[in-house]
Amino acid sequence: MGQGWRDVEAEVTSCGLVRPSAGWRWDSRPGFYAVAFSYEVDGTSYDGATNSPVEMQRGDRFAIRYNPEHPEENNSLESECERPWFRDYLDVSYAIFLGLLLYALVSRYLLHR
Repeated sequence: MGQGWRDVEAEVTSCGLVRPSAGWRWDSRPGFYAVAFSYEVDGTSYDGATNSPVEMQRGDRFAIRYNPEHPEENNSLESECERPWFRDYLDVSYAIFLGLLLYALVSRYLLHR
């Protein structure tokens, strides 16, 4: 996160429990809460989403940080996953995975005949 990000108070708009799944059945591990929120910068409202270990109620408030050059960017999980470097990381990871899969298939079925 760059320097100059500013604090603002966000307001919870919804909160729901998310439980991890283990295949076709629900896992017994505790889940987390998915929290949707909104915040205002210079009269414009922005939305975001994050997670929380505790349940929050609609109207609860908490602090977040936002980029004053692009107020829609904030330090929530949703915003972090939208950053270009994160998407590039996912693309590279996917390409490596496909390359390894292709190599395994070629070496197994074409080179060992």
